[in-house]
Amino acid sequence: MTPDVYLLQEPYLAKGSPFGLRLGWRVVVAHSGKALLAVRNPGIRMFVRHVGEHVVAADLLIGPDHITAISFYFPPFQPHPRLVRELETVLASISTPHILIAGDANVHSSLWGPEVRDHRRLDEGGPFLDLILQRGLYIWNDPHSIPTFETYRGSSWIDVTLSTSSLYHRKIAWDVHRTILSDHNPIVFQVTGLGQAPTLPYPPRLSQRQITKVAKAAQIYFYQIEHELAAASSSDQLADWVLKFSTFIQQARESTIPSILDKLKVPWWDSSLETQRKKNTSPLGSFSSL
Repeated sequence: MTPDVYLLQEPYLAKGSPFGLRLGWRVVVAHSGKALLAVRNPGIRMFVRHVGEHVVAADLLIGPDHITAISFYFPPFQPHPRLVRELETVLASISTPHILIAGDANVHSSLWGPEVRDHRRLDEGGPFLDLILQRGLYIWNDPHSIPTFETYRGSSWIDVTLSTSSLYHRKIAWDVHRTILSDHNPIVFQVTGLGQAPTLPYPPRLSQRQITKVAKAAQIYFYQIEHELAAASSSDQLADWVLKFSTFIQQARESTIPSILDKLKVPWWDSSLETQRKKNTSPLGSFSSL
């Protein structure tokens, strides 16, 4: 499946312009040339919101559906607080509830990849984690995925996908695909549209049984990582631990959210009963058509 929208970092440039994109695509590029947003699908309307040094943002619309997409690139060895500040300024200017953010953060965290013990101090990304916490953003990455960046010198997980809570519930896929064409492996994800599935502007309410289930899982996980909290010696480490624990609770909660089948009028309805219902109604449908 060919993507409708591309959020690229460090694209190939020829004489200062992106190289390799099709004619007719609508493209917006950061002043540095390191972050790019391109729309292939002609059915998607695009309105540019921001073009900065390292961040670009645009509103994407199909019918009544409206998503604000942001592509960013944080160069290594540059002051991280200043880079995060540009992204924060863009987010502060957006009032729409559906925001999708994807970029090369050039920072490591166990929230989106395995622990890296030999990385530089600058890679820890305290300001970036603070932004995620303050904005209540949801992390789409799978920490167990293949690396998002690979070279002959090593591999890392530095490309991050985030969104607001309302858009997170519309995620139906997020995968890293290995390639030989770039040091960065492409990340492909899908978002349902308003016409495909109902959106959830706020997390659905849980029953008492579901709350108890989440609480027990959180208690067990807390005991498993309690030693990391006790060993924290800086605000960055504390913020990382809080975000890690919050993300676990978020994921545990997501696993208890009822499916469409569970949202029927009776709480005891489940997938096995739905299967049996289909078996029972199929002969009736055949009979009726005779």
